[in-house]
Amino acid sequence: MRDWWRDALAGGVPPTAGRRRGVVLRQALILLTGMRIDEALEALADDVEGHWLLIRESKTHQPRILYLSRQALGIVHALHAASRQRCLFEVGDGTSKYLAAWNHTQSFWHQLVRECKGAGTHDPGEKRHQSLRRMMSTWLYKRDPVAESAQLGHGSGVVMKHYLDVIRRLPKILDKYRLPDLDVEGFSWPQPIDAGLQRPDRLYAEFRKLVSRRRR
Repeated sequence: MRDWWRDALAGGVPPTAGRRRGVVLRQALILLTGMRIDEALEALADDVEGHWLLIRESKTHQPRILYLSRQALGIVHALHAASRQRCLFEVGDGTSKYLAAWNHTQSFWHQLVRECKGAGTHDPGEKRHQSLRRMMSTWLYKRDPVAESAQLGHGSGVVMKHYLDVIRRLPKILDKYRLPDLDVEGFSWPQPIDAGLQRPDRLYAEFRKLVSRRRR
């Protein structure tokens, strides 16, 4: 992971440096949250409340609320800041409605990842987003299997029965995770952001509506 990111950032041919940085930051967001690639690229910025994000659609067809650590929120802020800078001379303020400020297709994302130098000894067909999700899943499972089910969307009776209590266990664990130092000149991880740990009542009310509709 570290070597791939380092090589991708240091690459000297297209994609541009900005796009390479965007790939690394979005992959880091996947690692920090355990989101699937479609969730990471399609999650809505409006579905964030403090440190919490509502995932409306997933592979399991079950909504969930996951925790965005201070590092993850810092990355989201940096992605949106970069998006606004690129749109400086375009109509509108350039603000994306998507959490990860990704306004393209998933196929373009996969193409961009393939074009990033840094494959090196890695299989060029490797689905890096899946590897990053597995890394977070393994790390979190060792510390709290029930919390891992809630964050990753694996689901269980215990998770659903005590949902708010379970997700409130996530901040204490996930804020301990640290991204590796890449030691690339001109690159540093965005500064973490603290948005407060108030209960996500707005998201939870929407979550309950979505769960109720799916049970009908």
